[in-house]
Amino acid sequence: MKPNSFLYLFLLFAFASTACELFQVAPATQTAVVQTTVAASWTATQPFTPAPTGTEAPTPPPDPCAPEKLAAAVQEVNDLQRQFDDLSALATQLQREQVPDKITEMQSLLQTAADQETPPCLKALMGHQVKHMNLVIDTFLAFMDGTDKQTLDDKIKQAREEHDRYILEYAHLLGLTPTPEIITG
Repeated sequence: MKPNSFLYLFLLFAFASTACELFQVAPATQTAVVQTTVAASWTATQPFTPAPTGTEAPTPPPDPCAPEKLAAAVQEVNDLQRQFDDLSALATQLQREQVPDKITEMQSLLQTAADQETPPCLKALMGHQVKHMNLVIDTFLAFMDGTDKQTLDDKIKQAREEHDRYILEYAHLLGLTPTPEIITG
């Protein structure tokens, strides 16, 4: 074979290959353009900020037993006690047939008191409160059932003693000196 025929065959093969897309010049150019575009988009983004790892401690809720919060926490408990005391005093003034409605209201206040969250510093105060409320309600129920006078007097005495314990704890928490005025309210 002559060298010209060899060159002719080579050109024919190259032309045929290009026509059949054996040599793909365009896709290589497109790939280079796409890679350049991707690289350019990476450099235009914001710098990476790592997500929180969860090791940061959450902010704890305010401590109701902290000195600056204690008076407000005690007041919240005492507001409920005052409502109960007012309601029980009113019940003593009513006709016998009107008392059951007030007992129901006192039981509702007792339930509210029992359901209150109790910080450690108020456990004793709230314990006296709930015990006093139970004793008062039991006394009214005994009265409604026609219990004898001596039993009623004993129940009233127990309720009063528990109320006095409540008031002494209240005074202690607020740094007050217990006096007869504090105890009798």
